[in-house]
Formats: sequence, structure tokens, C-alpha cells
Amino acid sequence: MTKQSKNKGGFMKNIANNKTSKKKMLDLLMRDSILTAASEILQKSGPAGLTMEKVAAAVKIAKGTVYLYFKSKDDLLKEFVKKIKEPIMSEMIEIKMSDLHVSEKFEKIFLSLLRNIEKKLIFVRVLMRTLDMRENLKAFLRKDDENTIKLFEEILKEGIKKNEIIIDNPKYAAKIIFACLIFMIRERGEGFTKFMPVKKEVESFMQILNYGFKNRKEAEKVEK
Repeated sequence: MTKQSKNKGGFMKNIANNKTSKKKMLDLLMRDSILTAASEILQKSGPAGLTMEKVAAAVKIAKGTVYLYFKSKDDLLKEFVKKIKEPIMSEMIEIKMSDLHVSEKFEKIFLSLLRNIEKKLIFVRVLMRTLDMRENLKAFLRKDDENTIKLFEEILKEGIKKNEIIIDNPKYAAKIIFACLIFMIRERGEGFTKFMPVKKEVESFMQILNYGFKNRKEAEKVEK
């Protein structure tokens, strides 16, 4: 192969790569436009008002184009959940990997998550009502819950290994801690009852959690 042929091949490859990059960028922009329109419709018209036809009209594209990016209304809703949960999960993993005491890790996780929820409270409330009406999305949410419970269990196991806490069943303890977190989220998401300010509620929860950790360690000392 001549030098000229090699140069020509490299040039054509660069053109192909640029076209691929441009298409990916356009696809991302289109997805974001669809999600933005769907979010506005959901907040304005509620779950029943969110249809693929309305989303297409808002973005000024054919309904078929919406289906190229999202196969159904449920796919749109899943994407909303991912956009809220993925950054939260990333932060929880980062907290888990830190050198903080096990109690401090849970306190930081609860504070961060609840503050994030309150920043998007109106949208979260509409989304929660929508998800509660769709049975086929509950399995999707349960899988996400299992990942969070597993992360909590790993934090507890690490605390046991470092002799920070004593727990007989970290898996069950992780479920209890997660259940408390879900209750706090639902209080805010449902909006039917008055809830405590985030900092005060997390402080109250941590007092109870730390009391359990402390007394379990004290009981272990007495046994010895």
C-alpha cells in the first residue's frame, strides 16, 4: 500500500468517526428534548395526561420518532427514575468507599438523598403517583431497592470488620435502615403529612441507630 493510499484511508476513517460522533450527539440531544417535554407534560397534566402523542407534539416530531428512542410510556418513566437515582447511587458508593465511621456514612447518605429529593419535590411527587399506578414498573424499582440494600449491608459489614459496630445479621439490619429511608422519602413524595426538616429528622434517626450500635457493643462487653 502506498503512502498516498494510507493517508486517504486515514482521512476516510476520520470522516466516518466524525459522522458517528455527530449522530451520537444528535441522538443525545433528541433524547433530552423528549425527556424535557415529557417531564413538563407530567408535571402539568399528571400521569393520565402523559402520552406519546403529546410528547411528540411538544417536541415537534412524528410520534414514530419518539418510539425510536423510547419503546413505551414505561420506558420514559424508567428514564426519569434513572436520572434521579443514578447520581444518588454514585454518591452513595463514593460515601461507602470513604474512611468515615459507619454511622457517619449513613448520616451523610440520608442527608444527601433527602436533600436531593426535596430539591425536585414537585416532580418527585408526580412521578411517585405515576409509578404507584403502574404495576409493571414495580419489579424495576424493586431491583433498584435491592442494590441499595446490598450497599447498606456492605457498609455494615465493613463496620463490623473495623470493630466499629457489632451486628448479628447485617443483611436484616440493612433492610431495616433502608425501610426507614423509604418511609422518609414517601412522606415527602406523597405530601399527605407534615414531615420534619431534613437535618432534624436525620439527627433523630441517627440517635436511634447509634443507640442500637452502642448498646449492642456494650452488651458484648458484658458477655465477655
